Amino acid sequence: MMRLGFRWKVALAAASAYFAVLGLVTFPLFILEEASQVAMFGVWGAKAARDAAAMRMGCELVAGNATTIHDVNLYLGWLNPLSWTAYDHYAEAAGYYARTCRGQADRIERRTRK
Repeated sequence: MMRLGFRWKVALAAASAYFAVLGLVTFPLFILEEASQVAMFGVWGAKAARDAAAMRMGCELVAGNATTIHDVNLYLGWLNPLSWTAYDHYAEAAGYYARTCRGQADRIERRTRK
């Protein structure tokens, strides 16, 4: 069996610690992204059913998740620049989706009042 020198052991321990911290940051961001996507799927169903209240609930879930993703990424995402870029763009896109979703819910409400 090959024996590693002390410096290699320290380097491997440091790399392991770094990747563990990355996981503590990126995994919750991934779960928030998945939660946003599930909410988006619900919005599509609510839109098809012309249920403005359910659409608004989904829009607010997406908007809240986008804000949380943005904040976590802003303060801790710098640990992984590639992940930071991806989640920064995802949060921006999810915020845009929530904004357009609210407009669609308004349109459905106006049509159902008539």
